Amino acid sequence: MAVEELGSARKPHVPADSAVTGNSATQPGAWTGSVLVDGQRLCDAHGRTLLVRGVNMSGNSKLPTSPAGSSRHTCERFFEHRTVSFVGRPFPLAEADEHFERLHAWGLSFARLLVPWEALEHAGPGIYDEEYIDFLIALLRRAPEYGIKCFIVHYHDFAKHNDEGGKMIWPTNYIKLASATMFTLFFAGDELAPKASYNGESPQSFLQRHFCGAYAHLARRLKDAKIEAVVGFEVMNEPHPGYIGLRSLQSFDLMKDLHLSCTPTPIQSFALGSGIPQTVAFFVKSWPWPTRKAGTRLLNEDGKSAWLPGRHCIWREHGVWDVDSTGKPVAVKPDYFTNRRDGSPLDFNRDFYAPFVKRYSEAIRRANPDAIVFFEPIPNDDPPMLIHGSACSLENTVYAPHWYDLNLSRGTKNVLQASYFGLTGARRNYKSQIACIVRTGAARVGPMPCLVGECGIPMDINEKEAFDTGDYTHHTNFLDAVISAMESNLVNFTLWNYNPHNDNVFGDHWNGEDFSIFSKDNSAAPSRTHSRSQSRQVSFVDLPLPAPESLGQTDRPPATAPATTHHQLSSAPTRSTLDAQPASSVGGFWPFRTRKSSKLQIEIKRQGPQAEPGVDEELEERDDVAMLRSESNRSNRSAGSASGHWRERRTSLTPITPFDITELCYNDPGVDAFGHTHAGGRALDAVIRPYAAKIAGTPLRMRFDLRTLEFEFFFSTPVLTSEADLARAAAAARSSPVASTTEIFVPSFHYGALAQPGVTVSDGSWTYDRMRQTLVWAIDPTRRIEPWVDEPPFSLWQSLFPDEETLFWRSVSRDVNVHWIRITVPPNAT
Repeated sequence: MAVEELGSARKPHVPADSAVTGNSATQPGAWTGSVLVDGQRLCDAHGRTLLVRGVNMSGNSKLPTSPAGSSRHTCERFFEHRTVSFVGRPFPLAEADEHFERLHAWGLSFARLLVPWEALEHAGPGIYDEEYIDFLIALLRRAPEYGIKCFIVHYHDFAKHNDEGGKMIWPTNYIKLASATMFTLFFAGDELAPKASYNGESPQSFLQRHFCGAYAHLARRLKDAKIEAVVGFEVMNEPHPGYIGLRSLQSFDLMKDLHLSCTPTPIQSFALGSGIPQTVAFFVKSWPWPTRKAGTRLLNEDGKSAWLPGRHCIWREHGVWDVDSTGKPVAVKPDYFTNRRDGSPLDFNRDFYAPFVKRYSEAIRRANPDAIVFFEPIPNDDPPMLIHGSACSLENTVYAPHWYDLNLSRGTKNVLQASYFGLTGARRNYKSQIACIVRTGAARVGPMPCLVGECGIPMDINEKEAFDTGDYTHHTNFLDAVISAMESNLVNFTLWNYNPHNDNVFGDHWNGEDFSIFSKDNSAAPSRTHSRSQSRQVSFVDLPLPAPESLGQTDRPPATAPATTHHQLSSAPTRSTLDAQPASSVGGFWPFRTRKSSKLQIEIKRQGPQAEPGVDEELEERDDVAMLRSESNRSNRSAGSASGHWRERRTSLTPITPFDITELCYNDPGVDAFGHTHAGGRALDAVIRPYAAKIAGTPLRMRFDLRTLEFEFFFSTPVLTSEADLARAAAAARSSPVASTTEIFVPSFHYGALAQPGVTVSDGSWTYDRMRQTLVWAIDPTRRIEPWVDEPPFSLWQSLFPDEETLFWRSVSRDVNVHWIRITVPPNAT
């Protein structure tokens, strides 16, 4: 099969019709055709199975861009929701090419796009922010150029204004008064709060009607605008029952709801919200239990009420609790949230969540009948039972749970089973947990694809040590374990998260989280001390740095240094060599965009916790410009001395992350046409990896060994025996050859320095396009492949102690053809 040449190493062009016409020159992770649901799999228009992966885009989408200060809970304007704007989230149109190209280059081109309800309907009921929707349309029109597909997810706002008990810590917000009350009213207000109403309508009816209406309006606008990048909508991010099903007002379920920091009981939350001071339990992290009580704290000493003037606690009005003669809160109806008013038991999934999924799905499909609906269960709980007579439609639906190494293992509440030791134990444990999620989902929701909507690791582990040392070894190892667990179970996934505005001081600027695989902030110089022998990390003192006049340019300067592989970097240019070269082309180092590394930011980092979070972008930008102009005006000197001046400035003010330096290793487009996109990446060794994206059969097994860079993939096709079946298969292969081709993403990040990676296949033929990071493997669907046979002298030993390989082959039916491919770095590669 012919493979087209890359039109531009700087900005690869993705043919818009490649997936439909059969042109396989596009990158395998680029989705340019339809993404369809077929039973338990996603597939394309040619019937090939799709394994999609990407990112959540983005954590910063939870906060508005204006007015100034509205994104900070410490600012009084934080609560002025009617005049906010989310235009510019997840990133401005001016930055769209940069971020879309980066995700395309990393093979992460299936995005979970966060669109908060507040962003659509903040001005009032039924008043939609058409300017924001216009912005989304303009942004998503850019996505197909880079092969980006996405689905839109609502991010609820119930926890945003919750500040009970001090600092918000995800996911402890769910059991705080504001969040728990709103979730209860949203899902079960008709049953549990019949006295409450808004303009004559129950809270449940009002909230659900406007919620579904807002996203149906967005779906209609996107369909009318012919936005092909959006494949569907997710019902709700991490739904929670609130108080529904709560068996006691004296405690929450420690096995389901994370207890950390100040954790009031339900009745204490009611009292605190009513202005009654309470001494509450204070929890800290522990082992083997996730947390333990470490003391108590007195909260709301000032006696402030959370309710509006003249209003009282809604649960007190419904007789759930009251105060005794001493002013102490007491439970009046301790089982209020477990039973209906007629005495029958309540079940959140059956009685409230499944009907809402149905209502939302119908609203979206009235606006766009082709939209895929994604849904997820309560965090750390099983999904609703949607089979055996459920009222929820399962057609064109994807099961999209979340998973983090945060609490006990899914499917078990045995602490010992949930515990693990070391990286090997983590890999085994993660794989088992994901397998349990897939197995439980199939049993309860029926045959539908599974996509893990959120997974990832915090980047600020070990007290942010990596930000100072540049050593991301632990991050890489554990993120590799997470992604390997997804690959072992052949599930689709979107990493949490890609945040264009992440920084090392305030992370993702939400709940103290720092999960982004990209950061605009720089880290300290990387160290070789803890690096693998093949690591691309090099000494900071050897780095070439740009002249001031080259910052912010949009055309890549010509590379003058010889191409160097990032896996076998023998030596970097010396300081004396660099100073002798023109500053504008030293080493080929090229900043893709002017990076915001102002003195203001550096000072905040050094000052620590007392600094005010969330510095306004406008002020930050002005500070950048002023500093750059100042530095430029002070550096009217020769190119060589300018290079030395900027090297000194970067050393003193702006340390760099290990992946800011990959420009040095990718100065030749022949090594990696996407090298300029890696600056700012975190733990990219694990993030960027080969995977089979479009498969001409049923995937069986996928494995990538980060240590050896060995990739293996197995899939099956039916054995055709009758002449009629063989004739039909041969005719189909001639008319649509794409249907019998498998496309594998082979990133230049790992393999780019090789003239050709080592490739071994069971059958068929393959072509490799390094510039497109693509291996296309064509098979003959009419060919019979002999099945694997367990032969002596090892059969007796392996029957007693089978290894993973033997177990895999024994699990494969002999009635199918098994095709396999292995990609390696040849031993003699240089």
